[in-house]
Amino acid sequence: LVTPGFQKKLMEQWGSHFWEWLRRPATLFFLTLSGCFLCLGLIIGSLGPIVLELAGRVDLDVENVGLFMSSRGAGYVVGTLTGGPLMDGGVPANILLVVSVALGAVFTCLITLANSFPIAALCLFVQGIAMGTLDSAGNVQLLWLFKDQNVNPYMQCLHFFFAVGSTIAPLLVGNIMDTFDNNFNYAYYAITATFVPFIILLLFQKSAPKPEDGKEKQEDPNATAGQKVANKLYNMCCAFTPDEIWLITIVGMFLGVYVGIEVGAGSLIYTYVVKTAIGTEREGYLISFVFWALISVGRLVAIPLSLVLSGMNMLWINLVGCLIAPIVILVFPDSLEVLWVAVGLYGFFMASCFPSAFVVAESMIGVSGSVASLFVVGSSLGEILIPSIITQLFATEIGYKSLIYAMLICSVVLIICLSAMLWRAKDMEKRGVLPSQVVVEEGEGEENSYLLGEVTTLAKEEE
Repeated sequence: LVTPGFQKKLMEQWGSHFWEWLRRPATLFFLTLSGCFLCLGLIIGSLGPIVLELAGRVDLDVENVGLFMSSRGAGYVVGTLTGGPLMDGGVPANILLVVSVALGAVFTCLITLANSFPIAALCLFVQGIAMGTLDSAGNVQLLWLFKDQNVNPYMQCLHFFFAVGSTIAPLLVGNIMDTFDNNFNYAYYAITATFVPFIILLLFQKSAPKPEDGKEKQEDPNATAGQKVANKLYNMCCAFTPDEIWLITIVGMFLGVYVGIEVGAGSLIYTYVVKTAIGTEREGYLISFVFWALISVGRLVAIPLSLVLSGMNMLWINLVGCLIAPIVILVFPDSLEVLWVAVGLYGFFMASCFPSAFVVAESMIGVSGSVASLFVVGSSLGEILIPSIITQLFATEIGYKSLIYAMLICSVVLIICLSAMLWRAKDMEKRGVLPSQVVVEEGEGEENSYLLGEVTTLAKEEE
């Protein structure tokens, strides 16, 4: 039984350890990084509600609005290809993050001035560079900050803040556009303003160093400048085993399909609702909001679940839900109520796929800056291709239902990729190059949390 003395002692211990945790430099950096990912989510979620208005400003047909996502996705690729390797090369994470967040703020604001497609595409491209750099550098810095702890709850929490930003964005933009006669300028000014405090906070953070993994070639003190550059490039990009190459490919493909359909569904569900006449413009905004809101809820729920479930098991649960949701929409294609529920559930089950995939990859091969960049390159390619393909299909006989078919097909592809990851993990375990807890429950029977560990200690003392 839990006695009053035990409860009092437990609260005192938790309180003291919470404040100790909060004062740690790693915790302060984590909270600042979470704010940056909130801004990243605001950028991601704000494009969907303005896509038709922006297309009207630059004289672009509705069937080609996917080019906006493709432009931003191309920039994402460039950003991810530079962010991770720069960190591996010794650039402090806080400086890299300051530059990327500031660049994102400036070009988010400049989108409001675009009066032709090339200018809009350029702004979105540079915005994508900033986003890609922030995404790859931020995820890697989190892994380095908490390299000696269970990083899964921190990763889930980081992406929860991203989802919060994505949730707020459609509602914020939609309400401001309603107030200012369908003009999104003021909404983008408000989003830009949220970047400023995190830019300032990043300047006072100390970056975590890159962990030593024993794979890098030793620096020859007598090497020429050219040899040093070649050695650095090798360390950043080429020092991969066959297992690592295989898993980087599969995880990159998984993240590409995931991000592509996440951005496609979040950005185009408004267009689907309006163009199929299943709902009004207002309902389109709200369904888009529900999608991102349930992603936020899903990532919040994933934080405590990540203490007791492995990343692999969380992925399986998520993908089964993602498979069911579009099937329900196709069975009841004319029901607005079913669309509300199914789109929300699709967002809920998609929620923790990205952070869980990162955690699984970290447990299998370790994630350096270069590896993270390759992962996010995969996600960027998905953002470029999948929304563009969906919008091109809008003009075919399939019509706007192509969005729902894409949600279903992508869910199947994700399950295939996860099956391939699980097969490779079991193969690596048999060969003795992978800890067995990656395949089964990570941390089962272990202390998964700094604070939860105190419960075990106090319980023993109480006995």
